[in-house]
Amino acid sequence: LQSETSSSTTLDLAFHWYQSCNTSHRLCNRMRSQKKSWMPSRLLDISSESENQWKLVVVSADNITPAPYFTLSYRWGSNQSLMLRRSTLCDFRRGQQISRLPQTFQDAVVIARRFSVRYLWIDALCIMQDCREDWEREIPAMQHIYSNSVCNLAASASENPNGGLFRTRDTTAIVPGVVAAPSAASTDKNHHIFDDSYWNRQISNGPLHRRGWVFQERLLSSRVLYFGKSQIFWECFTELKCEGFPQGILEHHSVKNLNPLWDLQESGQQEGQESDKMPIHLLRLWNNLVRDYSNCALTRADDKLPAFVGIANLFGEVTGDVYLAGMWRSSLLEQLNWWVDQPRCRISTTYRAPSWSWASLDGPIRPHHQAARTQFLVSITAVTTDHSSHDLAGTVSLHLRGSLTINTQLEQPLQAILYPDSLEIKLDASRPFYFLPLQTASYELLSDAASDHGDLDFHMEVSCLLLEAVLCAVPPIYRRVGHCVIDDEDDISMLGLCVVEDRLASVMSNSDIILI
Repeated sequence: LQSETSSSTTLDLAFHWYQSCNTSHRLCNRMRSQKKSWMPSRLLDISSESENQWKLVVVSADNITPAPYFTLSYRWGSNQSLMLRRSTLCDFRRGQQISRLPQTFQDAVVIARRFSVRYLWIDALCIMQDCREDWEREIPAMQHIYSNSVCNLAASASENPNGGLFRTRDTTAIVPGVVAAPSAASTDKNHHIFDDSYWNRQISNGPLHRRGWVFQERLLSSRVLYFGKSQIFWECFTELKCEGFPQGILEHHSVKNLNPLWDLQESGQQEGQESDKMPIHLLRLWNNLVRDYSNCALTRADDKLPAFVGIANLFGEVTGDVYLAGMWRSSLLEQLNWWVDQPRCRISTTYRAPSWSWASLDGPIRPHHQAARTQFLVSITAVTTDHSSHDLAGTVSLHLRGSLTINTQLEQPLQAILYPDSLEIKLDASRPFYFLPLQTASYELLSDAASDHGDLDFHMEVSCLLLEAVLCAVPPIYRRVGHCVIDDEDDISMLGLCVVEDRLASVMSNSDIILI
């Protein structure tokens, strides 16, 4: 190992990983093989006659033939000055000095040329930053921009574009320690000593990967070459490597596991052709992605859905399902059952998603994983969508039928685990709100008293949405303000529900409501 990550030794190793994946990993080539001829609308051409220049090409106008290109993931920082604007378009088309680029962009040019890749896609230079119409055309294409890139370069250790990709490092801190087996041992194998948290410290928890936009860039790219603060890392759909473990990182698994999607895609069938519901393994994958994404930060709160649209488009293409404000039409009831994971969640001050969607909140959320035995206590009678503004932020309303109980009419306080959607919401007697029982989860538990006989105790919990009235209309209109879980039978009965064997029956009449 050399003391610089820009050394020939390091870059040769990276190129070896890239070539090996490109030639032998069927899974990693699967996404690109779907649209090999697809190209972004604009690219940076970095192989001009003058090695000191780059220029912006418009793929359709310049008749650019399909060719490999790299993408770049980086943090914008607060002083991103070099951008594609209406005023800079002509200058970029004529050509610019590479030395005027931020250091991270310059280093990306070095890597691309080293790998004999002529084109580079960087969002700040390929999307018109002062043109809303151009932004709305380009953002839905993120799925294809990253999935068709031959490799994504990630500036994992830099806080802004001036931080660069390369680092000086202490090589002794990278090489894993080796402990030789004692001469009297039963095995002669050596043992490696390594820090099993270094991947999370340098990559997953690093400055770059806290950024919301990077979540889908990492997931959609077949290959990612990370430039950390002490070494480079490689992640593809098949392998996870670094300089310390160039043959594969021990005890680590890539988060880029989209196998349920690939399996469905390879079968050539859309799930809607066989079932009305998204299969449980796909829904679990989606929920896990939503949970992880909700922990990321966005500079602009209204980017919540656009920064996830590439992943949504991929799911939609493979499943044939209908996407509604962060959820899927075939499994809306299941996906309504989520709660905030930390009290720091905030409700968006401007509309970007309906209150029943996780996308309406800024902060971590946790979707409910379906129990083996469950019962839905509401039904969806209609879904209305208004896309008059933009298809990423169209307003969606749910027409539901279920039983409502207002908190101010309860005989006594409920014993429930309450999850207000924000700390700004006070769920107490001073504020009227409604319980809408949504779903049950049933479990069979082996009690201490019955363990000698192998008997099972029956346990049930009920998840409820907490709503507040918005408009007295017919049907009335409500907004979600929280979530709660109730597991005491007496408390469950206070909501007009009674246990009949292992199911719940309502003793109250159901109401039609609209949830916005």
